[in-house]
Amino acid sequence: MADSGSANDRGICQHDVVTYDKIVYKPDLPPIRRRTKLIGAMIVVVLIALCFWPWEHDDASDGRDAQTACENLVKDRLRSTSSIRFSDLARSGASDTWTITGDVDAGNNVGASIRSHFTCTVQLRDGHWQLQSLTGLQ
Repeated sequence: MADSGSANDRGICQHDVVTYDKIVYKPDLPPIRRRTKLIGAMIVVVLIALCFWPWEHDDASDGRDAQTACENLVKDRLRSTSSIRFSDLARSGASDTWTITGDVDAGNNVGASIRSHFTCTVQLRDGHWQLQSLTGLQ
């Protein structure tokens, strides 16, 4: 046994097969990091859900739909609709009743452009804008 490099000297028998499984040790995250990751994941899920939520925008609250309705009502009362231009529009009102004032330039029978000031009041009923009054058009 003079051979110091033999397998028996190292404690391994020549007939034995030694295998080592690769052990991966992953320590648990500290509770604060785990909680932070959980909160972050919950925030991401909530933001994604909000992006796809079927929001119902109530345009009556800012009067833009009321303004569009009044513009259409004014166009219906003018002869030449191809050259109509609105300017100096102002909205006032709240909730379901709005008054829109402004100027409209439209062509007459001769082709000249005439400016008229108008005041239109509409009310939202059953999801549709209904004309209450329209004054000032010539």
